[in-house]
Amino acid sequence: MYKEDFFNPLKNSQLFFLENKLSELINVFEKNSLPNSILFSGKKGIGKFTMAIHFINYIFSKNTNNTYDLKKNSINQNSLIFKQINENIFQNLIILN
Repeated sequence: MYKEDFFNPLKNSQLFFLENKLSELINVFEKNSLPNSILFSGKKGIGKFTMAIHFINYIFSKNTNNTYDLKKNSINQNSLIFKQINENIFQNLIILN
């Protein structure tokens, strides 16, 4: 990973600081109790968007060979989902600026 990619949520394959929140989201998802919409709030720059990208990678790579690494809280950079998100061609994600 390049230095400038470290702070880019789309390219950062490692999650820092919000591991517990991601784990809570995954538990709710696994229990089929995920609501139709989720609103993340908090101070700017704490990793909300990064956590959302990791959660999306977990969900959509779950049944592939490139699954999300829960022990390391990291995205497999060879994952097709990760590559599509970075190329802005992942059909299940719309990012508004």
